[in-house]
Amino acid sequence: MKSFLFKTAIVVNKIFLIIFSLLEPILKLIYDTARNKKPLPPIKDVVLTKSAQQLSLLIRSRKVTCKQVVEAFIKRIEEVNDEINAVVYKRYKEALIEADNVDQILSNDTNPEVYNEINCPFLGVPITIKEAIAVKGCPQTSGLLSRKNVTAEIDADTVALLKKAGAIIVATTNISEVCMWYESSNLHYGRTKNAYHRGRIVGGSSGGEGCLQSVAGSAFGLGSDVGGSIRMPAFFNGVFGHKTTSGVVSNSGQYPMAKGTTENLLSTGPLCRYASDLIPILKVIVLPEHLNKLNLDQKVCIHEIKLFYMDEGDCFFTSKVHPDIRECMEKAVDHFRQLGCEVERVNWWQFKYSLLIWACKMSNNDEKVSFNMLMGNMKHEVNPFLELLLWLLLCPRHTLPAICLGIMEKYSYSRQLLEWAEITNIDLRNDIELMLGNNGVFLYPTLIRYRDFLKGKSSGGFSDCCFSV
Repeated sequence: MKSFLFKTAIVVNKIFLIIFSLLEPILKLIYDTARNKKPLPPIKDVVLTKSAQQLSLLIRSRKVTCKQVVEAFIKRIEEVNDEINAVVYKRYKEALIEADNVDQILSNDTNPEVYNEINCPFLGVPITIKEAIAVKGCPQTSGLLSRKNVTAEIDADTVALLKKAGAIIVATTNISEVCMWYESSNLHYGRTKNAYHRGRIVGGSSGGEGCLQSVAGSAFGLGSDVGGSIRMPAFFNGVFGHKTTSGVVSNSGQYPMAKGTTENLLSTGPLCRYASDLIPILKVIVLPEHLNKLNLDQKVCIHEIKLFYMDEGDCFFTSKVHPDIRECMEKAVDHFRQLGCEVERVNWWQFKYSLLIWACKMSNNDEKVSFNMLMGNMKHEVNPFLELLLWLLLCPRHTLPAICLGIMEKYSYSRQLLEWAEITNIDLRNDIELMLGNNGVFLYPTLIRYRDFLKGKSSGGFSDCCFSV
């Protein structure tokens, strides 16, 4: 089995490399322009440079009004969004009304206990939400033209918890079509462009959120991740993102909604500019029955950490790890070694098949709704071959990545391959859990630089999928 997979992957990889090598000069001509490199307007309002916790303290102490804070973030979005297309729905009017209410509450000499720092840790803090996650009164299309008139009737569970914690939602952000690609582009909203270079992508599917965080468009945001959809946008845009352990945060209220085995891969989590905000956000969105299990308040003794690392994954469709990334990893490893940590280099052959294991896991699900049905808004199965023809005729109804995923779904994996992937997945997961124990940290290379990515290569992206399973 491994020999067959190896030979097949080599052939497919060579085909991809040829295609991307031919396309690279054209793509460079289109996207690598002076205009795309032009810097965005600088941040002028000091309010935008504060963490979510700092903003909450400033508002609560009345050193600044909530309305001033919300207006500052709205102004910032208006300054940059025409260039980056990260925000797809603006909830300004409602946000300003909610800000006035917060200021009114704080103007009272005595505030109800429900608004104290414990119950309302993000009182008045402006945030944004991935468009695929339901926000009452906002569109929830997931980038599908067939859902362009769909509006969320109730809040997703996580959104409701954030609102209860005092957060104010100012906007929703762009995604990939049906949240199943690593670029945030769709025919309904268009493509989100990287703030550092508009000719480059922001990652997906929570790319609009990652991009907006990079330009200080909100205090923090909410995304979701089934195969890298928080982690890749966080890296692509230079911000912090955290995919939570599956099951500890509710995924209810999203489209598409994962079912069965796939639900174990999907996680909802934060994206933000300050690592210090991650734990406070998690304390709000994690389900109460799981909060104590995470030990979020437990003090970490650095010298007791066991550090494990891999400097190569050798996954198919990837290049060798870039020297700059390898150098950074070596510095990090040396730093922890000097702090007294136990350090060990490890190697798992299973990482070579990361993408295949994840794809089999996504497919091997009796409760799974077909991707073509999701593309048809759960009303009918889309014919991906017809959609490909329409795309070639310049009359597209879906993006090319979505169409290709729909076509791939038509060719099911053999039972033998699915069983092999399941066994391999279980063995790898058990090995990692046993190795990490209660104090282990695993360091792994990240994605490759942009130019090699254009050639169809990556140094770590496909292994994001493996960490999901």
